[in-house]
Amino acid sequence: MDLSRYRQLFLDESREHLGVLNRELLRLEQAGGDVDALFRAAHSLKGMAGSMGYEAIVAVAHALEDVLDLLRRQTLAVTPALLTLLYEGTDALGALVAEVEEHGAPRRDGAGIAGRLRAAAAATGGASPAAPPAPSAAPAATPAAAAPAAAGDGEADKEQELVAVGGALALGPEQFAQLRDGVGRGLVPYSCRVRLSRDAPAMAARNFVVLGRLAKAGALLASSPTPEEVRAGSGREVIEALLLAEIPEKRLRETLLAIPELRELQLARLRLGAPGEQAAGQVGAGPAGEPPPALLGPRDTPVERPSGSVAGLVGRYGSKRAATVRVDTRVLDDLINVVGELIITRERLEEIGSGLASPALDANLERLRSLVRGFQDTIMAVRMMPLELVTDRLPRLVRDIARISGKQVGFEVEGRGIEMDRAILEELGDVLIHLVRNAVDHGVEDPAARAAEGKDPKASIRVRAGRERDWFWVQVEDDGRGMDAERIAAAAVARGLVDPGRVAALTEGEKLLLSCLPGVSTARSVTDISGRGVGMDVVKARVDACGGTLRIDSRPGRGTAVVLRLPLTLAIIRILLVEARGREYGLPVSHIARTGLLAQERVAWSGGEPRLRHGGRLVPLHDLAALLGGPPRDLRAEPGLFVAVSEFSERAAGLAVDRLLGTWEVVVKPLGPPLKRVRGLAGATVVGDGRTVPLLDLAALL
Repeated sequence: MDLSRYRQLFLDESREHLGVLNRELLRLEQAGGDVDALFRAAHSLKGMAGSMGYEAIVAVAHALEDVLDLLRRQTLAVTPALLTLLYEGTDALGALVAEVEEHGAPRRDGAGIAGRLRAAAAATGGASPAAPPAPSAAPAATPAAAAPAAAGDGEADKEQELVAVGGALALGPEQFAQLRDGVGRGLVPYSCRVRLSRDAPAMAARNFVVLGRLAKAGALLASSPTPEEVRAGSGREVIEALLLAEIPEKRLRETLLAIPELRELQLARLRLGAPGEQAAGQVGAGPAGEPPPALLGPRDTPVERPSGSVAGLVGRYGSKRAATVRVDTRVLDDLINVVGELIITRERLEEIGSGLASPALDANLERLRSLVRGFQDTIMAVRMMPLELVTDRLPRLVRDIARISGKQVGFEVEGRGIEMDRAILEELGDVLIHLVRNAVDHGVEDPAARAAEGKDPKASIRVRAGRERDWFWVQVEDDGRGMDAERIAAAAVARGLVDPGRVAALTEGEKLLLSCLPGVSTARSVTDISGRGVGMDVVKARVDACGGTLRIDSRPGRGTAVVLRLPLTLAIIRILLVEARGREYGLPVSHIARTGLLAQERVAWSGGEPRLRHGGRLVPLHDLAALLGGPPRDLRAEPGLFVAVSEFSERAAGLAVDRLLGTWEVVVKPLGPPLKRVRGLAGATVVGDGRTVPLLDLAALL
């Protein structure tokens, strides 16, 4: 059976489990995490990998699971060395999953880390597959207490006639040892019989779903058909299984009843017979010299069927408000393109209708505008993703860098639920990693230096996020040594990146932004983490490419805050359409502070260069056509020009144009080579009458 169709589902769920492992390990290290959640994540990952045939992942996850099981049974103490080993095991799983994504299957065997994890478990004298602990005799010696009531029977203490369960599902010694060990740890064995619809399509795939759900609910001891038979393409109408469940019986039953194409379900709680309590159909052999006990269950297991009535369906599905469906991101991109075509068509129809004086047409165009807006808002909502998708990896990064650099660092994230377009979120991930890494490595001091300055030896780094209208902001702040604006300016001058005369006219904020020039660094030493004068220029370039701004606030000895301001989406934006020398260009409205006629009394000339009075200061004034490669012209000799004032970060500039043509809502179309390498071009769009208009990257131009 071809399992490649399930690979993406495996990758998506594996990332979720890896996220749980990293998050709970951090909590375990700091204040006591949820060991049960760690165990369940490792166990689920092992089960999914086993279903897909990824044996290397199974081996590492199984070894990790053994150590976590000892932790939750409190037979193994949490130590720094053990935590480091658990982190390494989690990293190894992440690397193996990454190989599945890149190559279709793991390339490494994971034997090294798996062996070290097994050695850690064996060193405690804990359970191992080769030497399972003897089953507890006390619970097994009281059949009436251990025997479950029939489904729906209110008399929990009613005795039932028990029969041996096994037959075709006989367990081998290894599975039997796993069973006895699981029962000793409080897990509950069940027998399960599932009947699917006879005419269900893709029967092997349905079998795969059933066995997958059983494996996620606990340990699948035996099944007919086996996972190997299902992978080979064998699908059956009736599936039988024995499993050790980790979830409550009610939840297990609900999970199984929700299987598509299910017709009948028989689920029975089992128990191990007491020594000497024998019956036909025994499932395995006990230790040498001891007769194997039977796995016993009720003689008559009730048959359950999923409710087919309307009321039953409402009760079964109505409360599940968090139901989701996984959609390939390329589908979302295609939908955005459809929205773009609808917007262009709407604008074209409105332009045609403006000259027809038809009330009926105007009414229907208004209705069309409302429908397109609703469709656009819905698609944009689907593209929005929470910030936590990139911030959840940061605590582990801070922890590892702090250990390497010998620092004590507390880390917090506020506003992780803020949502933004996935395209911006993808760019923001690497930006935040660099800023946080930079803050830990040479933003905050080591404990001794902080104590000498009267600070708390434990430094603080926070990532905060919020939303303002169509923008969101993200701030990375620390309480470290801060940045010296004069030293940064001197470093930029020394590298020949800025003129000394210009530096004198810069504000403190503008001097701090010089750290974003390539090669500018004031770090006293170069480390493997940062301090090479690279990185901040990439951060600035990515923020600019997203149409955002970057600001740095810092005071020496008090700390630094890097503030990013980014649009919520890049897919659909509003532009100001302008004309310069007979050609039309689109300027993002988000960067335009004001527009109007270019009044000569607002222009000052210094050294032959025009400057525009704006907001109580003089800012550069550029001829847009000349910026784009056209011949320069004397702005004093051409009356009737217009100006658009652009603001971003700490900078502002005026752009002289021939005409202002109005604002449009457009879909941004990315450029392919060689146009995407042209400085100042951010993309292109199509306006209502079918014209293609280039969109300008003002940050790159200015």
